Amino acid sequence: MHEQIRIVDVDQHYYEPVDCCTRHLDPKFRDQALRVEPGENGQPEWRFAGRPLDIERSPRHVTIAPGELERALSARDRGEAYTPTLIDGTAPEYTNRDVRLQQMDAWGMDAAVLFPSSGLGFDAQMTDRPEAACAAATAFNRWIEEDWGFDYRGRIFAAAFVSLQSLPMALAELERILRAGARVVQIRLGPIAGRSPAHPDFDPFWARVQEAGVPVALHITASGYEQAISKLWGEDPRNDHGERSGFQWYSVFATRPAMDTFAALVFHNLFGRFPRLRILSVENGSRWVGTLLDEMDAAHRFVAMSPTAKWVGGPITARPSELFKQHVYVAPFLDQGHEARVDDLIALLGADHVLFGSDWPHGEGRDTPRHFETELGGIGERDARKILRENTARLLQLA
Repeated sequence: MHEQIRIVDVDQHYYEPVDCCTRHLDPKFRDQALRVEPGENGQPEWRFAGRPLDIERSPRHVTIAPGELERALSARDRGEAYTPTLIDGTAPEYTNRDVRLQQMDAWGMDAAVLFPSSGLGFDAQMTDRPEAACAAATAFNRWIEEDWGFDYRGRIFAAAFVSLQSLPMALAELERILRAGARVVQIRLGPIAGRSPAHPDFDPFWARVQEAGVPVALHITASGYEQAISKLWGEDPRNDHGERSGFQWYSVFATRPAMDTFAALVFHNLFGRFPRLRILSVENGSRWVGTLLDEMDAAHRFVAMSPTAKWVGGPITARPSELFKQHVYVAPFLDQGHEARVDDLIALLGADHVLFGSDWPHGEGRDTPRHFETELGGIGERDARKILRENTARLLQLA
């Protein structure tokens, strides 16, 4: 254990109030607002432009306690029944930044990056109304700024989400959040209106991000695969988390969209055009990383031999695996079966590119962020210090 290390957590969460996307919404988008309303069964649900969301449909007023998913899976593996403990998602430790700071003090934690909960599912389900999606993102960021802060007391750094669905609106919002002190910018996984996020059309966004020197986080999110891939294979694209089939868990969640998105960033030459970018993979798991590096290099060996190969964004001039290792930082946690052993990930990327992310207070996380330390195994003190503190502190430009 490494109790003396004051940890910096790259993956914590808050639970959103029902007005997070309406409190500061531009009035001209009121009829296309993302809001909580009663559903057909009378229960509250997130709705956009009059229709229910399919992913993250229910607001997390009541949700499972931290660490409960791991306990439930362990009980199932033993053939035992288990009823997860539920918590009040509106309690202060999940909704109030000063109470969260007190919790962080109790854990021996200096700083944390915070991401949405319900908000992770929003953008990919609003693709038919790009301007409304961007307006919702701006309203959401204004709520974040008000309730949590992009840089609160140098300890809480809530990521600012930018929707790329309307580039002019995205650029305006990027400028606004940078002026407001955002230390981490988040975009979602998956393609944007039929284009890679690394397509040259989005170069103005990446140029400004590089100029500002802030990292861009790709946290696990709805990606659009839920609809597109499900339809291709005859699955119901409206299935929420608890309704997904085994094939949907395999094909549309976490691993597949993460691998494809990072491959697109590499092969579409984002890092050739913007060599100072730093990209964070947060809560996407990590078991796939070694496979991705091998498969990208194998594909590149074939393409590099072809003088007629088409390159979106220009040809890459280094091995894909090396580009990934130079620019991507991985917080391995998702849940059992998705994350690689931390020592294996260090062997792939080097300890400088592995980040600590607890996922607290989500049910698939651990009871407390300190429980992650038990998974560091025999890793030496120097590498443990990098993972638990120094790497994320450097990305956040902390003293």
